[in-house]
Amino acid sequence: MTLESARRKGLSLTCLQFDVVNDGPPERQYDVVFDKGCLHSFATDDGRLHFAGKVHEILKPGGLWINISGSADNDDDPVVAARCGYPRLALSQLAQAFESFFEVIEIRRCCYGKLPSTRFMAWASVLQRRRS
Repeated sequence: MTLESARRKGLSLTCLQFDVVNDGPPERQYDVVFDKGCLHSFATDDGRLHFAGKVHEILKPGGLWINISGSADNDDDPVVAARCGYPRLALSQLAQAFESFFEVIEIRRCCYGKLPSTRFMAWASVLQRRRS
């Protein structure tokens, strides 16, 4: 949903963009964080865990993180994918980043992009911030 379509429907929608890793925590917490392609860009388990912790800080208790990350379940050669820097995560790598901070509502396969250069299998996840 865009700001324009939200306004036409009489809905209040605030969209913000900021660097959750390097900026301090925002002045307030939010209901939803949408992330397409951020989590999967971290090359290490520690980096992904750190990012998930930052998303946890941004969200209100019970808030939702909608995440889309590249899947390791693609037909391309994993060595070529790694050399080219293609973001590919196994489901277990996602779970390792999420499980300390979030309850998994849903994870399903999807296609990441529409262009041939960005069209690869991905994970679409809806996660809920743990209340404690």
